[in-house]
Amino acid sequence: MVCSPHLQALDTVEKAAFFVTLDDTEQRYKADDPVRSLDSYAKSLLHGKCYDRWFDKSFNLIVFRNGTMGLNAEHSWADAPIIGHLWEHVLSMDPVKLGYTEEGHCKGNPHPSLPGPQRLQWNIPAECQTAIASSLMVAKALADDVDSHIIPFNCFGKGLIKKCRTSPDAFIQIALQLAHFRVGSLSLPLLTGNSKEDQLIG
Repeated sequence: MVCSPHLQALDTVEKAAFFVTLDDTEQRYKADDPVRSLDSYAKSLLHGKCYDRWFDKSFNLIVFRNGTMGLNAEHSWADAPIIGHLWEHVLSMDPVKLGYTEEGHCKGNPHPSLPGPQRLQWNIPAECQTAIASSLMVAKALADDVDSHIIPFNCFGKGLIKKCRTSPDAFIQIALQLAHFRVGSLSLPLLTGNSKEDQLIG
């Protein structure tokens, strides 16, 4: 663990602002099977293969083999809307300002002075490899136990929430509270994103 390449690799990981994962699987929204395709997409963005997402970084940009992509953001550094605005900006600027050639290639010129990618070198002792393999099995079991379901909702959008003069978080909190009340006839806090007024009132 004290060899120079290993320390250099750890230093590179530590200093990275974010990670790009080139995932060898294919994910995409399928109109003929929206729920199942979005569930698969979301789970892949959430945990991938349990060894190809770096949860101690600001965010992971995940690019799938078929060209679709997504983000996995660790948001202790900022609230979720920050990375949401960044992602919205990227998605809107890509086709509008940057664009593509008729062949489907990105417009623009390459920067030959930028350094190319370099493979990180690791020297991991056998006993550590055994512990890593064991941890991977635990991580996969935990990932397999995650129930994540994405249901497309097109009845209304952010326009209605704005008309209600409330934040998206508060709107969802109220909707969850109402659903819980209708099912169980009592109201319980369901999200940590309660407003200060709710916390002060009780």
